[in-house]
Amino acid sequence: MNELYEIDDLIAKVLADEATADEQQTVEAWLDVSPDNRKYFEDLKRIWFESGDAVETLTVDTDAAWQKVRQRIHEPPVVQMPKKLTVKWLSTANIMKIAAAVLVLFGAIQFFNKGDAVLKDKEIVAMAAVLQDTLSDGSKVSLNKKSSLSTVFSKKERRVKLAGEAFFDVAHDTEKPFVIEVKTLEIKVVGTSFNVDNLSEVGKVVVVVETGKVLLRGANGAEIYLEKGEKAIYDVATGQFEKAKNMDKNVTAYKTNRLDFDRTTLHDVVKQINMLFDAQIEIASPEIENCLINSTYQKGDDLESYFTDIIGESVNLRVEKTGDKIILRGAGFRE
Repeated sequence: MNELYEIDDLIAKVLADEATADEQQTVEAWLDVSPDNRKYFEDLKRIWFESGDAVETLTVDTDAAWQKVRQRIHEPPVVQMPKKLTVKWLSTANIMKIAAAVLVLFGAIQFFNKGDAVLKDKEIVAMAAVLQDTLSDGSKVSLNKKSSLSTVFSKKERRVKLAGEAFFDVAHDTEKPFVIEVKTLEIKVVGTSFNVDNLSEVGKVVVVVETGKVLLRGANGAEIYLEKGEKAIYDVATGQFEKAKNMDKNVTAYKTNRLDFDRTTLHDVVKQINMLFDAQIEIASPEIENCLINSTYQKGDDLESYFTDIIGESVNLRVEKTGDKIILRGAGFRE
């Protein structure tokens, strides 16, 4: 008897609770030979239990079905065997069940080998912290807080559904475009890096390209291309685009943990630090809100020192700290 056929019979006996102690040990030894063996077993186990109810009413030519599946399912790659096996016959009911289960598995294998097959790759959810991950194709993603994504990759394309904000560094693959769905917008690329933001503005999706080129397609069929240094604001309700040069240095600050301020009002400085780093900073003196700031803040920098030593060089500030809260007072620019 062929060894591949024998391991199928042994697996069937284990799943049917008809295996002896020696047979159980043989299967366990076979599982330890390679990860492929264990995956094959787990696939059969899942289908075995899922098919239990349906098999009760199934009419199967068990010998013909089982032999046909054996001949086709064990075409390359071949699983690894620890040793020659000897197997006794299963009960008729369990032969029917395992035959049906493997037929289902074979159908699934055939389906996933087709060009339009889809495989759910992963789901990522970021709640209170930014998450960074690498997808199965090698693309890297930084997912902002309060955001989520799921991926479905096929032989024709790599598709991602995004809710919230994320930065993508897409692995180059001309044969499989990378497509992102966010609301009613589709973003299509081959290999590039860009940011997609559906958090900052209600009803809008903001796309900023860092490298390469991307194609944006709206719900009404409108399309635009974006290149390095460009951004587009997409209106979800109308399907229209607004295209411009990107002037915001802090688009990906949630990823870099760095804020660069160039003639930025103190009001906006405080707002961005509070939002990005969950700080508690208040401006108590309206006179200083519109003071223009040129500085850099990096995550981990002491906030009290930042406002006292760095901002305080140009703005007459008095910094008060109560617990985790920082209160800013002052008279405005220094003379």
